[in-house]
Amino acid sequence: ASCQGGEGGGGAGQMVKLFKILRLFRLVKLLRMVKFARILDRYQDDLFHIMPIIMIMRLLLLLLYVAHTMGCFFNYFSGEEWMTDAERTSVINGVLTSWVDDEELLASPSGAPVGVGARYIACMYWAFTTMTTVGYGDISARTDMERVWAIISMIIGGLMFSGIIATMQETVANMNLSKAAHRHKMNCVAAFMRDRGLAKKFRKPVLRFFRQQQVRAYTDRDLLCELPYHLRRDVLFESFEDFIKASPLFKLVRDAHFPVEVTTRFGVVGIPKGEMVFEKGEYGQTLFCVGSGRVEIVSCREEGNQHKHVLSTGGYFGEGAALGYSLMRTANVVASEGVTLYTLEYEDVAEMFSLFPKFRKVMQKAYPKREEMFTGTWPTIPDEPLTSMAEQHALPHRQESLDVLRQQVVSLQRAEASREAHLEALRQQVQNIQSSLDSLAGGMSTLLSRLPSSAVS
Repeated sequence: ASCQGGEGGGGAGQMVKLFKILRLFRLVKLLRMVKFARILDRYQDDLFHIMPIIMIMRLLLLLLYVAHTMGCFFNYFSGEEWMTDAERTSVINGVLTSWVDDEELLASPSGAPVGVGARYIACMYWAFTTMTTVGYGDISARTDMERVWAIISMIIGGLMFSGIIATMQETVANMNLSKAAHRHKMNCVAAFMRDRGLAKKFRKPVLRFFRQQQVRAYTDRDLLCELPYHLRRDVLFESFEDFIKASPLFKLVRDAHFPVEVTTRFGVVGIPKGEMVFEKGEYGQTLFCVGSGRVEIVSCREEGNQHKHVLSTGGYFGEGAALGYSLMRTANVVASEGVTLYTLEYEDVAEMFSLFPKFRKVMQKAYPKREEMFTGTWPTIPDEPLTSMAEQHALPHRQESLDVLRQQVVSLQRAEASREAHLEALRQQVQNIQSSLDSLAGGMSTLLSRLPSSAVS
């Protein structure tokens, strides 16, 4: 009866279609996930450590939602009311069988009757094979309406799937940017060695050194300087708490701002066990502080014996060139175990000397005794104070600042000269106007003197 045309049957069919379409609007309820997303955005700072996992779960839920919607509409458009007259006739004659009615296709291995659950699984299966462009073909569109919806699903589902997978890949990649940066650095090192054709005996030490380094995808100093001072101070005290407590510098320079300014400028370098930090006679450019691990300062005494002095967390070395005593290293420094060193370039040391004069006084006072303890020799103090390496680094910056100040003075002088010229021009105009008024007054007086007295009165 349903396959026969007729005015009453057509009206009933239209009502059934309208009723089913209205029922599909219940899918809109699934958009409540948007509210869930807003809640996640609100608490994303509290869920900082698991946010990447939550982001992946959100994308998976979105993928399931898209597949669910596509499968539900595929099942809906497979109904008899969406068939053409020719397709209904083919169904009656047994020529065409919709996948919904194909019990052999949907039957389970256990022989259980085909129910709603089996049809839903089949719809989701079709949706995922369509989105992923796998297309096994066992469940396929057989009517015109099914094919139309399949085309729409291929376009929308394919775009959605590729976008979700790309976003998921980016999320996974961003879970550890520093690890990715380290991997990129190692690839660059490998390319360097291949291009240089380094011998095998050098390749392993070079790779070992770079694998030990802490490569980050960001610059600590840039991020720290963007923070408000009070927040930067709290972050640095939390990060360098053990070092600040152990280092003698922070005990001698009792200034609340000193630890913040020093640790803000720290660089980080890792040295494997047994590797040289620097050698005697090497020109120094860096002050080192021991963050973790231990180093041995090895020197040869006059009697020919080697002397070793161990520095652990909080110790520092390499300050001689910064203070102007010697531009060359006076001892060998070796990592007795894997060590993390905080570094201060000499231009940063010069800046610290300028900001905190007591810092320089403390280091100058302690250096001779430290040098004697490390190397067994008292450092030679020059008759005339040498310009320290740190100050030499600072000189170009100071010269640049002086040049800028000179340019500003010249600009101000030019502006002042321009204002004086403008004022002089204004004075000249005022004098011209005054002369014109005087001439006009003289002319009026002459004219009045020539008029008859009766006319004047």
